Amino acid sequence: MKNTEIVYANEFSNKLLNLRWLSKKHLAEELATYQLTPSQYVTIKTIADQPQGIKMSVLAKQAHQVSATMTGIIDRLESQNLVIRYRVETDRRSVYVQLTDEGQLLLKQISAAKTVKFKEILDRLSDEEKELLFNVIDTATTYFSENLRGNS
Repeated sequence: MKNTEIVYANEFSNKLLNLRWLSKKHLAEELATYQLTPSQYVTIKTIADQPQGIKMSVLAKQAHQVSATMTGIIDRLESQNLVIRYRVETDRRSVYVQLTDEGQLLLKQISAAKTVKFKEILDRLSDEEKELLFNVIDTATTYFSENLRGNS
């Protein structure tokens, strides 16, 4: 590997790590204004993808949480009236979760606020720079997805 390639690789890595740290910090601060943690937000978004409800075990897997942790997250969201738990007659052993109207409204508010923030970033770029940015993100995402250990 040439020296310039090493410099670029290190610079890319450093910038990516810094962006990840800053974006996580910003997200946590933004969500705190809604009395949510990032894990609760991911959970709400995951539930919203299944408007008819989602089985707790499936939710835990999709939100990348263990079942015990997911139970605690759902306990807190339920106490805020953002989700409801229920069982179905055909599968009494499984617990399902669904967003309440209040949970759906909160998610819409957060999504609108996030859209404004990301628009502010993108407004600083030309159309060509946006296209390049999206291509770079897609390339990096594809690479990391294809090279994730233990991912089948």
